[in-house]
Amino acid sequence: MTSKLLARNELERLIKQNDLSITLKQVEQTDRASSFWSQFNLICVNKIVQNFVICNICQTIITYRSATGTGGLKKHSISCKKTSSPKATQSTITTYYGKKPSIVPVKLKKQITDAYVDFILLDSRPFKIVSDVGFRQLLQIVYNAGKCSSNLGVLDFADALPHPTTVSRQIAQIYDVRKKQLVDWCRTLDTYAITVDMWTEKFSGIHFCGVTIRHVDINFYLHSYCLGCKPYTLANQTASNVRKFLDDLLLEYGLSLNENSFITTDNEPKMIAALRGANRIGCADHYINKILEHSFTISNSNCTEVIQVFEAVKSLVGNFRRCHRQIKLSRKLQTFSSTRFSGAYFMLNAFNSIYDELIDVFSGSHSNNFESIDRDLLSDLCQFLQRFDQIITILSDETQPNLYKVIPLRDILIDHCVSKSDDIFGIKK
Repeated sequence: MTSKLLARNELERLIKQNDLSITLKQVEQTDRASSFWSQFNLICVNKIVQNFVICNICQTIITYRSATGTGGLKKHSISCKKTSSPKATQSTITTYYGKKPSIVPVKLKKQITDAYVDFILLDSRPFKIVSDVGFRQLLQIVYNAGKCSSNLGVLDFADALPHPTTVSRQIAQIYDVRKKQLVDWCRTLDTYAITVDMWTEKFSGIHFCGVTIRHVDINFYLHSYCLGCKPYTLANQTASNVRKFLDDLLLEYGLSLNENSFITTDNEPKMIAALRGANRIGCADHYINKILEHSFTISNSNCTEVIQVFEAVKSLVGNFRRCHRQIKLSRKLQTFSSTRFSGAYFMLNAFNSIYDELIDVFSGSHSNNFESIDRDLLSDLCQFLQRFDQIITILSDETQPNLYKVIPLRDILIDHCVSKSDDIFGIKK
């Protein structure tokens, strides 16, 4: 959960949804306060006062900053009273917007669906983009613009769309403003936690480093921000170079690795060496995932039967995906990825869930490979790994502190790994 100043359209969306994070705050009446303040309320999100107020008479959201004064509010107050009679101050947000949205006609719904499908096909966009918040906000703004311009007749919306260069420049401007706000906030912190992750993009070979900061304030509110995701540009990944890269990035925000800061990383030797002397905490998720990865990928792990099932499924899934035949299945098969938490579980569980559909799919050597899989061992293995996936998911929650959960969950996994009398031979090993 993060706190920030929102734009007007974001506030309108939250108010329409009756979001619990939205509250209204009356301005305290003093001898020096303007008399018309009783007509307005400050808008707060998670108790953070925004740069907007809402009119209690017409429910219009108006820009307000203390630095620029109340001239705009005074003008609105005069024009508002000319067009409507005063109402009592509203006590709830739900009275500003209707709870029941208008029903979209079936014919219009079909036209929108057809246009959306054309958009997906012509521009090669993902199917789920319709669920993205930013895309929905854009459509709502376009719809509102259409209502406002209904008296203009036919309007080509291409004339209203910004040029890509304009978008690029505005993003750069927003970035500069937000970064300055983040730098100012970071310099007020006494204690904080840093999370670092490094990886390599396999096609280009470029190394990247991502750094996030987390801080719990006096009200126990968790703030989380990304400080950067940058290409690693130094000559090599020696411990001294990695430490220099991190120190330089933190210095941009006035931060450093000191006795009041903690840093969470994976448990790779280079990270341990680079952060020697700092308050480093090894990532529990990474530790658990590495144990599972080694169990399936190291030949001397003594899990012979399990490794055979894993390798057979991995080979079959890779071949099937290369043949582009997944459309015939009720569920998509997943390839194994060593960089994704619970990668083995996702692959094996997807394969096991549609095992019956795959019986007549493979032929030749692949058919023999499929028949060599012990179905009972595969099912039990998925059940065994499910507990690991559940705990990794719990520890990956970024909305609350999780350090206190590590030891109890570790004990749960230890008990889970104790051999039971009804376990089949492959699981016992």
